[in-house]
Amino acid sequence: MRKIFVLFLIIFKIFAYRYAIVVSNATYSLNDWREVCDSLAFKHSARIFLYNNSIYDVLSQLQNYQPDYICFIGRPVSEVNRQFVRDCHQFSRQLDDDPYGDAVWGIITGFTAEDALRITRYDSLWVRTVLGGTNCTWDYWLEKGISTYEAEYNRIKFKFPDGTTLDTIWPERCPTDRCTLLVNYLNNGINDTVPNRPRIVGDIDIFVTSGHANQWQWQLHYPSSGYEGFFRSNNGQLRGDPYSGSSRNINSTNPKLYFAVGNCLMGDVVDMNCMVLAWFHTGGAIQMTGYIVETWYGYMLWGLPAYYHYLQGRTTYAQAFYLNNQALIFDQINNTPGTNPSGLEYDKNNVAFYGDPACQTRIYPVREPYYSESIEIRPGLNRDTFIIRIIANYDSSALGFSGVSGARHPIVFLPVRVESIEVETTNAHSVVITDNFCLLYVWYQGQRKFVRGEERFVRFTAKRKQVEIKEISFKIRKGAFAKKIEGEIYDIFGRRVKKLKKGIYFIKDKKKLKVIKL
Repeated sequence: MRKIFVLFLIIFKIFAYRYAIVVSNATYSLNDWREVCDSLAFKHSARIFLYNNSIYDVLSQLQNYQPDYICFIGRPVSEVNRQFVRDCHQFSRQLDDDPYGDAVWGIITGFTAEDALRITRYDSLWVRTVLGGTNCTWDYWLEKGISTYEAEYNRIKFKFPDGTTLDTIWPERCPTDRCTLLVNYLNNGINDTVPNRPRIVGDIDIFVTSGHANQWQWQLHYPSSGYEGFFRSNNGQLRGDPYSGSSRNINSTNPKLYFAVGNCLMGDVVDMNCMVLAWFHTGGAIQMTGYIVETWYGYMLWGLPAYYHYLQGRTTYAQAFYLNNQALIFDQINNTPGTNPSGLEYDKNNVAFYGDPACQTRIYPVREPYYSESIEIRPGLNRDTFIIRIIANYDSSALGFSGVSGARHPIVFLPVRVESIEVETTNAHSVVITDNFCLLYVWYQGQRKFVRGEERFVRFTAKRKQVEIKEISFKIRKGAFAKKIEGEIYDIFGRRVKKLKKGIYFIKDKKKLKVIKL
């Protein structure tokens, strides 16, 4: 009898990053929440750390594990609340001895466990279409979208796919009360035309809001409510309540980021009726940032676009959140000119990031990033040499703290974790190099700004920390088959660093594989 010879193509990833899931024993013992944890663990080849009373119960274990990402999974209110957010900030800085954060982190929760499970199922999102309940959307760094103005009736701004904009007063397109307009865009996406301009089409990838808010509502108009309505939440349902007329439920299914950039208390999971849970239950959010207190200084969210929008896809939303917090800590330690010490301390631990921290939510690039970066590694016998360069891509670039909603210090993620760091030379004022990033302090207020093409660099030597790579296995069926195997190695930030050689494997029996061709 002739043997059957069937060719299968199996493509797998060998994850070169460590991902930790931190969850309570009580939550993990519940079947629906265990499914959330197991789904995420399978997705990232992650290790689950169980605690009884506090996340600090597993601190020593994570200090040994040295994760690149930490996802804190918890049930709302009883576990995930204001104090929990603060604990996550502080916990993530205690994995080594320096004062900076040691892992990109996020919190996954939900009105139901199914909401949390839905979040784990998304691997990536290209952020292309913006909707603004505020004009502060950084749309010049985005492909397309529509922004409205919370302090001016009937004003609307169109960002067209060809890079042009139209900012105008247009009551027919932007009513005095924008409530129903914004609900329609969230529920149905944008499909708008303006004479002699390209059509704007797309589901909303990022929704941005500012102005007065609390845990249960966002006031559309600013500073008074005026003639506009509210977005409100109750029992997991997000809705729009117009100034007059019937309420409209927001039931949006496409994945999106909710960037509550200037709203008080929007990130606080205070009860089951709060906005956070509604955005994940019916608003379609897969990631969200928001203040857990009243906002006044604004460093942590108004500055986030410096590491997200400005870098044009180089970072994810979670990485940008992380980097901005590291810049804050640097400014606090160094008393950077222009910063407010009280404001920095206020913002340091009072903003939440919800969602899978390793989800690849990136800005779709439409222009040059604010600055370019390069990393050169020269391997040595005992120590490697690293050369990091930053090059300004625009004239009048302020590559440092230029204001609460302005630019930030260049920070470069290192492709490997390092230790025993020794700086050889730099033309920066100073540098901070931790085991996973390098911050270059190259500009502060009062100095002349950079011109296009101007460069700063640092050259240092360091030893590489060993990174655990998990063994990949798969089940095979009985019989005589050939399997074609392809492999890819990804670094800690999801970038492919190597494509492995192809191999044809022949199954001699149900237990052994023999390589017959490379």
